[in-house]
Amino acid sequence: MSVRGDVHEDAHDTLLEGLDQAQRAALEAPLEAALRVIGGTGSGKSEVLIRRIVRALRVNGQTSVVILAHGDAARRRLREGVRALGEDEPHVESFDALAWRLASVHAALLGIDPAREPIARLEARGLFERCMEPLLAMEWDEIARGELEVELPGLGWPERFRDDAFDLLMRLIDAGISPQALREGAQRGAQAFYGRANLAELARRSDLTERQRASLILDEGTLEAQRRRELALAQVLTRLYRDFVAALDACAAPTDNALFLRLTELLLARPALAQEHRRRHPLCLVDDAHGCLARETALLRALYGEGLAGVTLAGQEPLSTPGEGAIDVRLERRYRAPLPPATTLYRGADAAAEARFVAAELARLIDERGLAAGRMAVIAREPRGLAAVERELIARDVPYQHLGSTTLFDDPNVLDVLALAGVARDPRDAIRLLRTLQTPVMALSDRTLYRLCAPPAGPQAALFEEIAEVERGIRRAERREMLVRNAIAGEADEELTPQARARLRALRLALPRWREAAATLPLDALLVRIADESGYLAWLDGLSTARRRHGRRQLQ
Repeated sequence: MSVRGDVHEDAHDTLLEGLDQAQRAALEAPLEAALRVIGGTGSGKSEVLIRRIVRALRVNGQTSVVILAHGDAARRRLREGVRALGEDEPHVESFDALAWRLASVHAALLGIDPAREPIARLEARGLFERCMEPLLAMEWDEIARGELEVELPGLGWPERFRDDAFDLLMRLIDAGISPQALREGAQRGAQAFYGRANLAELARRSDLTERQRASLILDEGTLEAQRRRELALAQVLTRLYRDFVAALDACAAPTDNALFLRLTELLLARPALAQEHRRRHPLCLVDDAHGCLARETALLRALYGEGLAGVTLAGQEPLSTPGEGAIDVRLERRYRAPLPPATTLYRGADAAAEARFVAAELARLIDERGLAAGRMAVIAREPRGLAAVERELIARDVPYQHLGSTTLFDDPNVLDVLALAGVARDPRDAIRLLRTLQTPVMALSDRTLYRLCAPPAGPQAALFEEIAEVERGIRRAERREMLVRNAIAGEADEELTPQARARLRALRLALPRWREAAATLPLDALLVRIADESGYLAWLDGLSTARRRHGRRQLQ
């Protein structure tokens, strides 16, 4: 078998398969060179990197190649891509993992106890939770002296507060922000916002909903209370931060940021260590290199020199610039379908206008590009924000489906069938009964509902206004009892329209059957039977295509 350069001819041809000229140039660039593969999303950077990794593994072997990527998904993509080309799954690691691996090799020089390392985030989490215990037990001196409010935002949900506070403090440590700087910054921020907040002016904006406007109408006392709560929270985080930093210092365990700095300083001070690393691992390939932090780039330069010889960086611009002799290959080809602009900002006159725009865009993408509706998503701040979009999709007969448990139980189809099932279980449940009487299959008018809830004609008026006020709650309960009596027992049938009487009688006949079925059928089968026998499914089938499909999906 002939050999072409450092790769067998047949293996080389396999790696080149399907690549354009720029990608081939990137693949065939000398492995010992500093190479930057630059391209946008979908240009094929990762595919080139995968094939260059395979080439490096075939030439130098597994242990000689360092492969780095940010994020689990990126690392998994590289491993699977290499395996698909017939190679053993390579070791792909994060920059943090590389740093801790190097730290374990040079533990003595770094002053790290090998018996305690690597602790990094895992052990830091344990230290943090020990710092949290006195706070959650309300044993801090500040709390005992009354200097901190006991009812602090977040502490009512300790698990969430613990997670959020830990993530925040780790970021502060990495950014080099001190506890005192945290406290002072929080004080400045609270003063800047609450000292100049003009919410009344903001509430006059015409583009706000009534709910948004109501949330902005706050008096000075409310604003001052919120400012105190935020300052109290900042005080808690500052104290917690001091305790956490002290705990980290006491165990001599560097954070990730400190570890990178110490490693970089050690490698620059002792060039022989970096030379030994390059002898063992002469090649390094980095995916999504544009995402490298400054500490990660500094570590790479300490290991492979300012010129980054033997390092392949694949990513979007801006990328770290190697020294002289580096090779740049720009990829222009797009392997994915053309995408619309990254972001389109549309501001309509009102929610209805914005809903029309969204629905029109979805319909256009389905028609012009053949996209399946299931591949597109509409995201709103809250489920109610989708109601206008839903109406527009129905008008265009575009199929849609709600996702998310909160939206499922906001859906009227779901609530209607659950109400029917609830009345079958307990006919005296006035709340579900009232919902049932308003479902599309019953559709009783407001006048009929009022008559079913009304007391007998000619009741005696209250003698005193105070008595009427006291008895208002009693009367509300009486109305519920009246509704159940009239709707289920039929005591007011003679006063109803023939259509209302017929619908109520059909419901009364169905309820015993459904209760009997509930004793033998599983819940899902029972709900299907109720939806069918009540006429709900037949009503759905009479709707437009989009509403029918949506309603049946929700019930399913």
